[in-house]
Formats: sequence, structure tokens, C-alpha cells
Amino acid sequence: MNANDFFCGLLAGWSQVAVGQPFDFLKVRIQTATSDVPIFNIAKDIKGKFGIKGFYRGSSSLFFGFAFTIGT
Repeated sequence: MNANDFFCGLLAGWSQVAVGQPFDFLKVRIQTATSDVPIFNIAKDIKGKFGIKGFYRGSSSLFFGFAFTIGT
């Protein structure tokens, strides 16, 4: 493995987390909702309380662990 392979894998891991994390976060919020709430209302609530960064809450470990696992 050379540095180019590692760098490409690192970017692939980061992009996977960057795209997938908001959807996974919404999925968990829907699963834990106590009533039947539309997904758009949940997304609007998250964005209103935390901003866009709210969809990435708790994902710092994924950016480091997941990215380096794919990168190697």
C-alpha cells in the first residue's frame, strides 16, 4: 500500500460518513419518536435547535475510526 491508496481510502471514508450520517441520525430519531411524526418535521426540529451541524452530532469518532479503517 502506498500513500496514494491510503489518501483515496481516507477520502472515501470521510465522504461515506459525510453523506450517510444525516440519514442515519434521522433514522434513529424516527425510531425513537413516541408518536407518528413526519420525517420533515423531525429534520426541521433538528435544524432549528442545532443548525446543520446537528445532523452530525456524535460523528467525530466515525470520521476518525471509519475513515482510517477504509484507508488501510
